[in-house]
Amino acid sequence: TSAARDLQVAGNMLDALLSSRGQQLSEGVRVLAADFGFKSAAATADALTLQSALANASQRIGADTATFVDLSGRVVASTDDLINDTRRLRLDLPDQDARGTALTYQSLHGTLYMLVVAQVRTPLPIGHVIVGFSVDQHMAGELGKLLGVSVSFQPTNLNDALVSTLDPVVALRTQQLLRSTGLKTGAVANLLVDDDTQYVTLVRDVPGSNSKVQAVLQQPLLTALASYLNSRWLIALLAVPALALAVPLASWLAGQASKPIEALVSSAKRIESGDYTQTTALRGAGEFKRVASTLNSMQLRIAEREQHIQHLAMHDLRTGLPNRAMALQWLTQAISADKPLVLLLLEVNDFTRIEASLGHEPSDALLSDIAQRIQRHLQDSDLLALIGPAQFLVVQCQLATDSAEDFAQQLINALHVGLVIDSTPVSLDARVGLCFFPEHGSTALQLLQQLDTTLHDSGNTIRSVNVSRTDRQMDHKRQLALLAALRQSIQDNALTVNYQPKVGMRDHRVQGLEALARWHHPALGHVSPAEFIPLLEHTRSIWLLTSWLIKTVTDQMGQWRRVGFEPEVSINLSAPDLLEPRLPEHLLNCLADAQVASGKLVLEITESALMSEPEQAIRTMDRLRAQGLRFSIDDFGTGYSSLAQFKALPVDEIKIDRSFIMNLKPGSDDEIIVQATIDLGHRFGVKVVAEGIETPQCWEQLRALGCDMAQGYLISKPLPADQMLLFIQSTGGKFEPAGPGSAAEQISA
Repeated sequence: TSAARDLQVAGNMLDALLSSRGQQLSEGVRVLAADFGFKSAAATADALTLQSALANASQRIGADTATFVDLSGRVVASTDDLINDTRRLRLDLPDQDARGTALTYQSLHGTLYMLVVAQVRTPLPIGHVIVGFSVDQHMAGELGKLLGVSVSFQPTNLNDALVSTLDPVVALRTQQLLRSTGLKTGAVANLLVDDDTQYVTLVRDVPGSNSKVQAVLQQPLLTALASYLNSRWLIALLAVPALALAVPLASWLAGQASKPIEALVSSAKRIESGDYTQTTALRGAGEFKRVASTLNSMQLRIAEREQHIQHLAMHDLRTGLPNRAMALQWLTQAISADKPLVLLLLEVNDFTRIEASLGHEPSDALLSDIAQRIQRHLQDSDLLALIGPAQFLVVQCQLATDSAEDFAQQLINALHVGLVIDSTPVSLDARVGLCFFPEHGSTALQLLQQLDTTLHDSGNTIRSVNVSRTDRQMDHKRQLALLAALRQSIQDNALTVNYQPKVGMRDHRVQGLEALARWHHPALGHVSPAEFIPLLEHTRSIWLLTSWLIKTVTDQMGQWRRVGFEPEVSINLSAPDLLEPRLPEHLLNCLADAQVASGKLVLEITESALMSEPEQAIRTMDRLRAQGLRFSIDDFGTGYSSLAQFKALPVDEIKIDRSFIMNLKPGSDDEIIVQATIDLGHRFGVKVVAEGIETPQCWEQLRALGCDMAQGYLISKPLPADQMLLFIQSTGGKFEPAGPGSAAEQISA
């Protein structure tokens, strides 16, 4: 029937609209999963950064929820508090498409969602990012207005809620009738919902739902037939005189009546295919003209809504500038012209703090003002986009590469003066990453990754403008791989600990050991602590290693105690460790579990660690020292602490940095520094340890200067726990400085 055909057309249009929304969501998720900053935060499980990135992405795409989960399904960060509270998300993930995303419909805390899932790789998989729209009453209502019919979404799981634009009683009755009649997908039927109302009903599987969600399109039968009933009476009235005249005249009139319907069906199919450029013009009866007018209005609204959705997907809501997705499209098109390009990524320093101080609305106004200032320096052919919370991408088509750094500095200078927000003068600073096409990449994604890497590296320099280096991209990929592998290795207890002895310079006896973490990965090979420890500190993940090291070392001390070996053991702490609120409790619990006296554990802290938050660091040290733990200042002489600060520190030992020991000679500047350090330590009543001793001559010189203890390869290289015990047993715990590490070399051999 005509009513059934109309519902089929509406169903085709519904499929097209849902597919368009799914494509929009997929594009946004792919951009987010490929973002270097997001992958860095994901690799380190930085929940705060991830939550901010997910919130920005949701706002940019217009999504209702965004979540990142690790490979086990554990929720690391989400914009949805209810999902954060669940801690673990279990999703039935379909296969990914050729572009690395998967579309699914699933229920989250009682609400149906259209979800797009993408795997995050660094380059190994580390988790999934999940972004979605809620399939709710509002969405059904919007679709119903566009299609001119009632729309319901019916999950096949009876436990999930029905979403419908119908009256709740009518919707529930419809659901019961569909289940009792067993209406097949794609079929149309008339359902008697109550005593006097029939609904023309079409059931279709929602695209991408894997038959888990059905769309039910309905229209009261009388409404569907109203226009056709009027036309029927018109035709009947005309048919009576026509029959009296001649059969050919009746045939001609019937042909004229069917042509408008054929034209309407043709227009509906054209709209279904996504072509909104033509209007439907009909001759004949007024009823058909009104249907054509309604169809034209619906077509216009659909086109406007799709255009609005596309605009939201491609522009920043705060400034109206193109966003990252549109920048990638623009840049891809510019690259196809195969002409040189200069790319600048300008990031406003401390914008998060500024936003917290001013509030969101003034901060949005500030971003718009910054955009206007940058735009004044650009040509019409250039691109200005906002691709991060405070990151402006500039692509110039006519700027010479040798002028790029000067131009970047001009943009930075433009932010220094003249900005006023709510009558408050604001002076901003920024840093810029620069790269060039084709020198630094052949695709839009490669070039943006180069800029992300360069901007990330600029945080470690005093330069405000930095040019990309192609080798740094490989370094960052290795760092991401290291972080993911290291976190897994710590969880799997795959790291080891070596121990290096500290020997008294008067009695030559071993007085303590220093515990040193070592990592050998099956694929990455031996990774130096000088590489992975700064990486953990930089990504605020060092507590993972420190907590593991404390537990491993105290357990080993407990094992040694049971065989009669009870040395003092030193563990290195970093600056973030001293500020970690879990440190005191973890230390004391591990010592108690291993039945080790707290006085046997020495915590080594560098001067630079003490300088970051000296007051809080001293409070933590005082608390632990009251429990019997002892402290040593590592690398003494290389930091910037004052004598006043040193006097206030609750330390028992200082260690002279190896840089003063390696080239120690009589009468040298190093000897003066070492002698002054030893005298200072003794006057404050602390022991002095020299690191990096490799020759008997150095030993004798330090002993003559009054140094208390020595550590270095002359005595022993760092050894695993079992070999260190053999070394102590074979030497009787006493060392004779005859040659470099002879006893230890024999043991390790």
